[in-house]
Amino acid sequence: MSVQSKMRDRFLKYRKADDLGISSKVDGYYKRTLNKNGTFNVNRIGGQANLYHKLIDTHWFHFISLIFLLYFVENIIFASIYLGLGVENISGIVKGALVHNFMQAFFFSAQTASTVVMVR
Repeated sequence: MSVQSKMRDRFLKYRKADDLGISSKVDGYYKRTLNKNGTFNVNRIGGQANLYHKLIDTHWFHFISLIFLLYFVENIIFASIYLGLGVENISGIVKGALVHNFMQAFFFSAQTASTVVMVR
């Protein structure tokens, strides 16, 4: 018996209705992996949320807004730390009112975080 006839006999023993789409394992318990129209018939159950995939699936506007928001919040946190330690300890900052001190500390934080050096 040739190899082609063995293969043909193997595939002929499965009926068309038993075709699972991808797998060659046929049983009454299993369903088709691919639907007739080519879409996948797979339901994911459980698992962990993947931040990388969520960020990839978001719209550009939301992604860029999130990046700016995180950068802004990071600078507010560090500006608050600098303000708490005392802005007079940072070179180039003249002490003034609380709002002025916070804005100077925020600018210093943004400048330091982005590694931009301003030459005066």
